[in-house]
Amino acid sequence: MSTFEVKNFEIDVLEASEAQPVLVDFWAPWCGPCRVLGPIIEKLANEERAAWKLVKVDTDQHPELSERFHIRGIPNVKMFYHGAVIAELAGALPEHELRRWIADQLPGEDKEALMQGIEYLQKGLEQDAIPLLQKAADAGLADAKVWLAQAIVLEEPQKAIALLEHAGLSDKENALREIAVALLDRPLSYPADPAREPYAAGVEALRASDFSAALDNLIQSVSLNKEYQNEMARKLVVAIFQLLGPTHPSTVDHRRAFSMALY
Repeated sequence: MSTFEVKNFEIDVLEASEAQPVLVDFWAPWCGPCRVLGPIIEKLANEERAAWKLVKVDTDQHPELSERFHIRGIPNVKMFYHGAVIAELAGALPEHELRRWIADQLPGEDKEALMQGIEYLQKGLEQDAIPLLQKAADAGLADAKVWLAQAIVLEEPQKAIALLEHAGLSDKENALREIAVALLDRPLSYPADPAREPYAAGVEALRASDFSAALDNLIQSVSLNKEYQNEMARKLVVAIFQLLGPTHPSTVDHRRAFSMALY
């Protein structure tokens, strides 16, 4: 086993990344490009151990980590800093290109802004987060546009959609798009139906950041006609749950009612 192989991801990567960047190489023994990249990245790690740390994750041995970090192909290299992914590389590179990529991704002022912005956003301090996330997005940092879209989606849905235009297809990005589109729509212009009024009320509550009231009304809409307008109420509830996360009080309080409304 390589001396770089992961033993405890929480300690080896997440905790260690508070002190220095940690490069995580997701690989497998049967993967040809992984066998090319592996010795190169290990050589660089030994040369540059003061600047960053390498941890290798065998995806065959740790499928739960592959699922957790949405690994769709290997080799995949992610750089963690302060517990978050700040850069990602898919595929193998020759040594000189890999060395340059790592140097370009190592934390600096812009990455510190991204980390601080994410921390503010997770504490509900959107107005403090926005200028920092904007700075990181302007610098082209990985995921910065998605975090900025999350910070502004309720007040500036059109700008949020523009930020997500070239983003990937993660659940979070799809949820942000769903919310932004709903906020820009005019529900009362839809065909008359018992589900229309509570859906419109749910959108208005969401616009006011009242997640509990939004979910109350949207779930009522689902219970009245879950197929109305291509299941728009159901999709919006799922998007709000995704945005808030599974432990948010509004998600916890409404999960059972939503399940009952569906069946």
